[in-house]
Formats: sequence, structure tokens, C-alpha cells
Amino acid sequence: MRDAMPSILDDWERWEKEHSVTYPCEEASDPGQSVVFEESFPTADGRGRFVPAELKWGMKARPRLPFCIVDRPTIGTLAHRRYDP
Repeated sequence: MRDAMPSILDDWERWEKEHSVTYPCEEASDPGQSVVFEESFPTADGRGRFVPAELKWGMKARPRLPFCIVDRPTIGTLAHRRYDP
């Protein structure tokens, strides 16, 4: 994985021991950052972007709220907590 993403400095032993590692990690002993992009986003102006996506599953934007929350592919990903026995 390090070949594809050098910022991942963990190894399988750590993942098996801790059951998860919060990304990004600056060094092998780093516990990771629970909040990513706390100060800014990695863009020229430091601001995040909303990007339009093709609506699927019969979702429709409404005039009062022209956004749809896409929750199906990501159900639970933000709710998962680090395993701590």
C-alpha cells in the first residue's frame, strides 16, 4: 500500500494489533488525525469544493434544496469508531 500511497506509514502488524489506523499518519508511531483538513483543504485557496454528481437511485433535487445527500455508498463510514477493547 505504501507504493500506492506513501503517506500510509503503517504496516499489517499494526493494523492487526489496533484493528484500525486513522489516516493520515505522519510517521509510523503516529496515532493519526481524527479530523482531516482541520485547518484547510489541499486546494490552491484552502477551501473545499462541492462537486455535482449524477443522481441515481431515483433521487431528485428539490427547488428549495438543490442538493441530495448521497448516503448509500458510505453508510456507516463516518460513524465507525476506532476499536478500543
